[in-house]
Amino acid sequence: MLALALIENLQRSDLNPVEEAKGYRQLIDASGMTQEALSKAVSKSRSAITNSLRLLDLPEVVQQMIFEGKLTAGHARAILAVPYEDARIRLAEKVVTEGLSVRATENLAPLFSAGETPKTPRPATPQSFKKAARVLRQVFNTNVRVKSSRGKNKIEIEFKDEEELSRILGEMIQFDQGGQDEE
Repeated sequence: MLALALIENLQRSDLNPVEEAKGYRQLIDASGMTQEALSKAVSKSRSAITNSLRLLDLPEVVQQMIFEGKLTAGHARAILAVPYEDARIRLAEKVVTEGLSVRATENLAPLFSAGETPKTPRPATPQSFKKAARVLRQVFNTNVRVKSSRGKNKIEIEFKDEEELSRILGEMIQFDQGGQDEE
């Protein structure tokens, strides 16, 4: 009787993939049915049952994302290709945050499997930074970088030793004094 009620409940169309998987698991555990017998009882393929049950291997937080509709069963299957729980969570969060497609998730999964977190490409260096670095390189006769990091802009001036540092500081002071004389 319980098995029949569970089967009827599983055939409702408003179940989300996690609820469906939990229902299949409950039915298998309660009745001792095989996945093959269950597939016939609910008119689904055995592989569909197996794939559904695999969703229960996901971390609870990822199952919650599926339950809330933030991830689809397709996303979940791609995430299951990642062997480690923490990497599965990171990938799921990235998918939700960036609104990635199932295909994009499938493409990212191998990177998370290898323990790598894909790096977000750095924004291009503004032309003004490049020009400033070029001018300062000529003025100080050494390597100079102008860059932005964590919302702060920086000028990095390389020097070999204290003597070169003194020379660069002297040129800065001379430039500063020259600028004041013109006012």
